[in-house]
Amino acid sequence: MKKNNFLKFFSYLKKFLIGLLASVGFLTLLTFTFFLLFISNRDIIVNQPNKIKGDVILTLDLNQIFRETNYIKWSEPKINLREIINAIYFAQKDNNVKALLAINNNNNMNLTQLKDLRDAIKNFKKSNKSTYLYTDTFGEFNNSTGSYYLASIFDEIWIQPSGYVGLIGLSIIQPYLSDFLKKIGIEFEVFKRENYKSAMEIFSEPKISKYNEEALNKLLSSMSTQISKEISDSRNFTFDEIVKIIDNGPYFSNEAKDIGLVDNLGYKDEFDSRISNKYKNVKRINIEDYSYLIKNNKEITSEKTVAIIYASGQIQMDRNNTGLPSDDIISAKHLSKVIINAANNKNIDAIILRVDSPGGSPIASDKIWRATNIIREKNKPFIVSMGNTAASGGYYISMAADKIFAQPTTITGSIGVLTAKPVIRDMLKDLDINIYSSKFGNNSDLFDITKKSNKQKVELINNYLDKVYYDFINKASIGRNLSIEEVSKVAKGRVWSGSDAIQKGLVDYYGGLREAIEYTKQTLDMKDNEPIGIIILPKPIDPLEKIVETLLDGSVFQNVSNTIRLINNVAYELFNFHKNNQSSLNIQF
Repeated sequence: MKKNNFLKFFSYLKKFLIGLLASVGFLTLLTFTFFLLFISNRDIIVNQPNKIKGDVILTLDLNQIFRETNYIKWSEPKINLREIINAIYFAQKDNNVKALLAINNNNNMNLTQLKDLRDAIKNFKKSNKSTYLYTDTFGEFNNSTGSYYLASIFDEIWIQPSGYVGLIGLSIIQPYLSDFLKKIGIEFEVFKRENYKSAMEIFSEPKISKYNEEALNKLLSSMSTQISKEISDSRNFTFDEIVKIIDNGPYFSNEAKDIGLVDNLGYKDEFDSRISNKYKNVKRINIEDYSYLIKNNKEITSEKTVAIIYASGQIQMDRNNTGLPSDDIISAKHLSKVIINAANNKNIDAIILRVDSPGGSPIASDKIWRATNIIREKNKPFIVSMGNTAASGGYYISMAADKIFAQPTTITGSIGVLTAKPVIRDMLKDLDINIYSSKFGNNSDLFDITKKSNKQKVELINNYLDKVYYDFINKASIGRNLSIEEVSKVAKGRVWSGSDAIQKGLVDYYGGLREAIEYTKQTLDMKDNEPIGIIILPKPIDPLEKIVETLLDGSVFQNVSNTIRLINNVAYELFNFHKNNQSSLNIQF
């Protein structure tokens, strides 16, 4: 009887605690929801201009984080790189816009993003509109070659008298950890296709291999040549002169002015006074407000529509366990669905896949590749625009396109596959840790990290890699209309710059997203000045909707930890603190 009473009491106590936790969780969630609503309403009521009145100078703050697109609503920054570039191209033909003025400099963008933005500013200058840049400094005794590469396209470069120009070139530095790891009892087994597939080399080798050294030096040479040539063209140097200038860098501001790297020394207030005197009674409009005007211009109509689908990050089968997208992960499950839906949508006339990915899971990549083939089956133009990186799995999901665009600074290719595992047997021995193991199935211990792989398992792994590798080559051969021999020659896991990739037949044309859009218009028989409708996919997720969805499906009570993780992730995205870094030693492209 006492036992029954105790069990009954325990049951009531359990229900009480569950109800209490559920209530507290729900109240916390409700409070957080109202907080998010406050944030969203604050964003909504920000004053936006209805139209441009009179002449204006377009202003651009380069001292911000630039993202390709926004995956989460309300995440910072409020304007992404695509919208900035589109606004600059639009302003080139806008008679109200008299000049472009940029403030500060940016070391947050990769070379291809810098190239895309630089091309937009170069196009802006074709209308004989002036461009100005002011910066306090190009770094503080650090490498700011990328920042100066962008700045060099402006007509006038101003720098604070105490500033610095860190134009010193590009470099690659790689540590090799094999000898150190062996000292603590760890070895790496690496299986790859083929010699140039060097992603795990830093763990398995004591120094760089001749294949990796060849590929990296070629890549470095190609990119250095590209940016040196563009800087020399913009600043009226010969190529040999800019190479010498880079070799002798860095420079103090007065030295930079003397050799022609900058035009004026002055403080921000002096720069502002100069611009105000030159453009009297001309107002300034920031690029965020200008972009808002473009997006909400009801007078711009179009008969054709292109879907731009973003694929950014490491390729894996699904998202992280919060369910929220990010620019670090490509979910094959979600992206393939987005691609197929766009292919079947009768209101979408063409599709551009914007790829910025170093690769990932072969199976996940193949799932996306199949989805891209459905676009072709629907007889819709399918164009790929490569970002900074479209290598390995990133190239795999691109190779079925009708045409591929890449910047000279894009890193692509890497047609290959690898897998690796650490072996910690010696470390365990040194630590006096003993391991017991038992198995059912001869290969159930295939990736047992406590011992080296035997001959049978090595053969099994190699057979698998061969199958994946030759499937990659075969599909690349079909997609690129090259022979197996031609693809095999440029494959072997080797990375190529965009400029080299064009010569090898892996890419079709130079250019960024803008050039890909213009080419798509041609395939749709549109005129040069004819506007085209653009749909951005995947659509940014509203975190509030995601929380409500979680509440409605009951998972908030079924899995408290995931719900808390979701809320935390939303908070991080709102304040731009979240950064999802994942690594894997599984089979990888």
